[in-house]
Amino acid sequence: MPGEPFLFTLQGLEADAAAEAAEPAPRPFTPDEKEALRGEVRLADDFAKQLGRRVCAELARHRQRIANAVERLVEPQVAELLADLDRELDAPGWTG
Repeated sequence: MPGEPFLFTLQGLEADAAAEAAEPAPRPFTPDEKEALRGEVRLADDFAKQLGRRVCAELARHRQRIANAVERLVEPQVAELLADLDRELDAPGWTG
């Protein structure tokens, strides 16, 4: 509810569970529906594999650009973070 401190309450969860329990169970799939579902899953799997290969191919094409960007942008930031950490650990009063 607007203005309430939580997104849910235990009472609300109990009410949701009771409402779900009151709904009739879905009917089982027919053999034709099961086969259609298997076909859809196969299509989705084939598409995911094709997409994964395409992504890998594109990343390979840009490998040098990615490596250059990491070297130019990421590595200096990591080096600075490590230097800050080193300075903090060497600071007086550190007992770790």
